[in-house]
Amino acid sequence: MKKYVISILLASLLTGCDTAPTTTTNTSSTAVSPPAVTSTSTSVVNNNEDLRARWEKLTSLSVGESIPEVKASDLAGRNLTVASREHKNGELLIIYSPTCHVCHDTMPKWIELYKQFFQPRNIPILGVSVLNDVMTVQSVNEMKIPFPVASIPDIDFKIEHKISNVPTTLILDSTGTIRKMWVGNLDEKAMSDIVTHFCPECNVQVTK
Repeated sequence: MKKYVISILLASLLTGCDTAPTTTTNTSSTAVSPPAVTSTSTSVVNNNEDLRARWEKLTSLSVGESIPEVKASDLAGRNLTVASREHKNGELLIIYSPTCHVCHDTMPKWIELYKQFFQPRNIPILGVSVLNDVMTVQSVNEMKIPFPVASIPDIDFKIEHKISNVPTTLILDSTGTIRKMWVGNLDEKAMSDIVTHFCPECNVQVTK
């Protein structure tokens, strides 16, 4: 029997890629499934409808909302925690899709933030892919992503909030509260705001 897991339907927008949950196999390396589930399995269709109903009831991500810790592992099998309460200075959380062109456009900016600011100061920056391991590994290799990335297709349900668009960039504090949030590509002001939040006294210009 095949295992079915939650995945994310992606459609390109001007500022990001719209997301809504669908059900696909975890081993698929093909494009994201269309909105209508084409499987002839009644159980899969029913599961999909149930998931859609659950997803619609979730509160959308917004500044001031708090998300729970999510235990996961990166693509090398190392344990990591999204929204860890042990990160006293907080963390930068990046939610993206390997098939989203805006995410691909934004990735070089996240990488520069990591190399020029986060890595030298040992401030956590975590990437979460909304698609399966196969597609996530491919995206990490293609874009040469240097920071930890986890594949969590059901991230909406894990953090108990609806993710309506990717890419989404979040600054979380040590309680898991969203302090700042950007949807879509990052401009220079956003990159500067990210640096200033974590280090108000730092004079670091991160551009890409």
